[in-house]
Amino acid sequence: MDVYLVNSTKLNCHNRPGETSTSNNDDQINILNKDVPNTNNHDLPSILDLSSDLSGIHNLNFKIQSPAKKNSKSSGILASVSVTRKSHLTPTSKKLYIEAKKLQRKNRILNKQSSNIRTRLKLAEQFVQKNNEFEILAEKMRNQEKKPKGKRFTVDVKILALTIFKQSPKAYRYLSTIFSLPSRGTISKLFTNIPFDTGINSHIIEHLKYQSEHLKLEDKLCTLIFDEMALDTNFQYDQHADVIYGFEDFGRHHRNYAIADHVLVFMLRGIKKKWKQPIAYYFHKGTTKTKYLSQCIKDVVKAINSTGLQIVATVCDQGSTNVSAISLLKKDTLLYCQQNHLENQYEGFIIEGREILPIFDPPHLLKCIRNNLLSKDVIFKWKSDLPEKAAWCHIIDLYKHDKDNEIYDLRALPKITENHVIPDRIKKMKVVFASQVFSHRMASTMKLVYSNDPSKDIFDSVNGSTLYSKDGKELRCAIKIGSSHIAFWNEAIQVFESMGFINKNNCKIIPPCVKNWIVTLRSLKYLWSKLLNLNFKNINQDPLENFFGKIRSQGLRNINPTCWHFIHSFKTLLINNLTSIKSLGSNCEEDDSCGILSNLKKFLFYTPENSVNNNEIQTVIPYYNINHSSPTNTDQDMTLGYVAGYLAKTIFKKIKKCSTCTKELIGNNNNLLIDVRNYVQRKALHHPSTSFSKLITNILSMFGTVIHEIIHLHSLSKTLTLLIELYIDFDCFTCELHNWRT
Repeated sequence: MDVYLVNSTKLNCHNRPGETSTSNNDDQINILNKDVPNTNNHDLPSILDLSSDLSGIHNLNFKIQSPAKKNSKSSGILASVSVTRKSHLTPTSKKLYIEAKKLQRKNRILNKQSSNIRTRLKLAEQFVQKNNEFEILAEKMRNQEKKPKGKRFTVDVKILALTIFKQSPKAYRYLSTIFSLPSRGTISKLFTNIPFDTGINSHIIEHLKYQSEHLKLEDKLCTLIFDEMALDTNFQYDQHADVIYGFEDFGRHHRNYAIADHVLVFMLRGIKKKWKQPIAYYFHKGTTKTKYLSQCIKDVVKAINSTGLQIVATVCDQGSTNVSAISLLKKDTLLYCQQNHLENQYEGFIIEGREILPIFDPPHLLKCIRNNLLSKDVIFKWKSDLPEKAAWCHIIDLYKHDKDNEIYDLRALPKITENHVIPDRIKKMKVVFASQVFSHRMASTMKLVYSNDPSKDIFDSVNGSTLYSKDGKELRCAIKIGSSHIAFWNEAIQVFESMGFINKNNCKIIPPCVKNWIVTLRSLKYLWSKLLNLNFKNINQDPLENFFGKIRSQGLRNINPTCWHFIHSFKTLLINNLTSIKSLGSNCEEDDSCGILSNLKKFLFYTPENSVNNNEIQTVIPYYNINHSSPTNTDQDMTLGYVAGYLAKTIFKKIKKCSTCTKELIGNNNNLLIDVRNYVQRKALHHPSTSFSKLITNILSMFGTVIHEIIHLHSLSKTLTLLIELYIDFDCFTCELHNWRT
């Protein structure tokens, strides 16, 4: 292969035997394609990267020449006819030459314009793909002249419409008068097509397997965050799922009739790569019981292990149930080591042979330290063997000292207010009031009055969200080789081990938050020793807290959504890749993580194989005594007759041409309630026949007897239909055309 070297790239080349260099600068060489015609640059192949390995360069037949001076502009055309000068051409050839030059110039201009148009078109397509607003305009133009029932919308537009509707139904109704947007019924159908039920969803796990194959090894490392959110008690029947939401539900075949008022949510978050993904949720009454929580943790971890992702730590608050569940998992690990004659050297617990470290949410621990300090003095040892003492009155005195020395409305601690230091005015659930009291600025100012505060850097050291420190806070960054995190944590652990609080009875107590700080710092140290060079950043519950905040802000400020509202908001956030407006005054920092399942909209057209609605499930058929009947009075009989008349009217609209069914449905029974409710002129209500009234009464009696046994189960309507077929007698209805039993 003959190739010419073009490009002023420095290469060390050797002359072939018998060849000499034609230039004093042998390093300046050109690589040209030997037989490439004179054409536009857009038709040339891309230039090879010369920084790649050129070890095989002598195996190619290179012709090396020094860079020659560029010929005149006409060299291309003239050279094709073996002429070097325009003056050498004949008059006719000169005319052809001039026309050829014009065409060549025009071709260059057109090629350049074409290239610019292609580039602009490509940029426009990329811009439109990232901006859904253009989708709305495109749909408006596409559906401008169509009738309401003839309008068609893309999936992206439906998802965008759903997002707008969930943020503000009133704004959506107004925008619908301006733009061509899907109806409320259209976007509501999206929920029925998103298969994400309580517990572990196999199709989500399968898709995670596919997504994890495209991740680097370090990007597969993640933490498992779990927390609970309070719900309002309410019942809602979902016709598509054939189930009533509002009962305690721990996944398929694990429902009971306890009324749910909390939801337990599990979320994955990347250690290095910024991604997060809600993976499971469970409805329950009160706080989750320890045995159920530990089992849920095991189930989720086992499911995630099968995807290729690797959970290295759990993150939760220090609720009593969470602490007990972690302790139970550690006991299981100890039992596992004893049964296998192993020494238990694990900091965390073992699930499927993998160690997982427990980490308690640092913001929650910081609040608990502050809350204990409000009513109790703290003693500790720091940099000496002599115990030191700190009290909340020191912080109050510092605040008053700062206020007394205010000048021109300027203070040394401008962010500290009465809401930070006065116990009766402190919002104890807000992290910001605790973090600002234990901040570096507060500690450095206190140094002028008291000794150093050992707590000033502990929160920053576990809450860094950037690779490098900023605002002069050395420890508020990702831990990395050379940083002072490990040395500081070792010192902090010693302080916490010596720490105790003195209550009103002058007794020393060690609250759980102190012990959990030690557990968290040891877990972070151990995690760093296992994951060197990964520079992992803040490990906390902020992603899940933000997720809860977005659920509460869907449509309106709904502090305690119902189970039904939670499911709808959960699915809305999922198909929108977890994007929503951040709640003002939220209790955590905004995280910039995105969902790993960025194409969840594909599940809008997916039905899982193990769907409750597709497979036959084991239905509980309660016993019912056919001869059971409850005595009724006259008013109750009139009410039952009115309901039977309404049902007869509904059925009559469909089979009114059938004389047999009409005779068996409609009767002349005297029902005063129907008479007084009926309009004088229209007479739209019907009196049911005696046999039909008895049929409806038997069905309602059976429902009232057995409903408490099956109301919390799946396939509710199917079960009731089966009970009607088993226990209700339809022999009095003889129409062969309309089979009443079916």
